Amino acid sequence: MKKCLIPCLLIFICIQVRAQLGFTVASTFSSTPDWQVVVENYVAQQHVEFLRYGTTANVDYTFILNNEALRFQPALHYVRSSWGSYPHYFEVYALGVQGNMNFALLPATNGDGKPAPFRPFLQLAPGFDVVWKKYDAPAGGSGSFEGQITEHRDRSLAFHASACLLLEFRLSSLMTLSPLAGIRYYPKLGWKNFTEVVSDGNMTGTFDQTHWRQFMLGLRIGLDL
Repeated sequence: MKKCLIPCLLIFICIQVRAQLGFTVASTFSSTPDWQVVVENYVAQQHVEFLRYGTTANVDYTFILNNEALRFQPALHYVRSSWGSYPHYFEVYALGVQGNMNFALLPATNGDGKPAPFRPFLQLAPGFDVVWKKYDAPAGGSGSFEGQITEHRDRSLAFHASACLLLEFRLSSLMTLSPLAGIRYYPKLGWKNFTEVVSDGNMTGTFDQTHWRQFMLGLRIGLDL
């Protein structure tokens, strides 16, 4: 029975009517205001774009429901942002799942019955991520770097919600191309002992938790199965 499970699953995926496999790559523009306060005061000593820029990538599988204007699109996604000021280096990356629901904002055909040249979709999605955080700090403290690095790492589970606007262009019967813009929001993202470690013990706990807000601009390629 176990030997038949994978072939049966593959057969189900391949015969799923109007299913689609999608790949998305996007640039992110983020903010982590509470963590940024500590970094600006104890590392940079000036205003910096802490964890401002990053990337995200998605792999999704779309099920078009009985209602042609709705699509259920479970996805795996990866997010990464980093910032460095030698010898300090910060990195945050996440791997998780989200349940996209796509709502068509226009019908698939024009008033004369011809296929529309493009079709906008609103995508709403909750999700859960495992988030890894890393800080490479000078071993002797901020003022006495002697070439040795101490790694501070943390890992946590985080909830997020996202909203995107996609503009879908059908290039052929097998392929679509969709520019997208959206936002992803982590309401409470903690980093254990972040305040104490970054401030060299001058502060404790005050800014260990922040919200992580990401604006996304990217492109999705859809392949009809």
